[in-house]
Amino acid sequence: MHLLKTSRCRDWFHLVIADVDKADQLTDTALWSYQQGACFSLASCFQFYLTADRKPQLEPVKQPSIIIWGECDGSHAKTDKRQTRQLTLDSEEVFIPNAGHSPEVETPDIFTQSVIKLLS
Repeated sequence: MHLLKTSRCRDWFHLVIADVDKADQLTDTALWSYQQGACFSLASCFQFYLTADRKPQLEPVKQPSIIIWGECDGSHAKTDKRQTRQLTLDSEEVFIPNAGHSPEVETPDIFTQSVIKLLS
């Protein structure tokens, strides 16, 4: 994945970001960042889990939590989102219709309101 970071960047953002203009902006920023020496963390993270015997051993989060899903995230179109609830004992789910993989960037007001509600 590290070797494909620049050639796949535009396709990735267009798959996971609902707004085409925002996807283009993020692509340009990422490509510029790579030229400046930025790392591509997803490559390392993803490659760690390529073998079946590498499963993270996580205890459920005990404090109240929020699970935020952007409904336009093409990378999680087939993900069983109910399974995420297993990672926490007390959670609320928020589904944002006009956001994709990065709702904190795409719809910051809705994202912020959701977090403030959790904290209040």
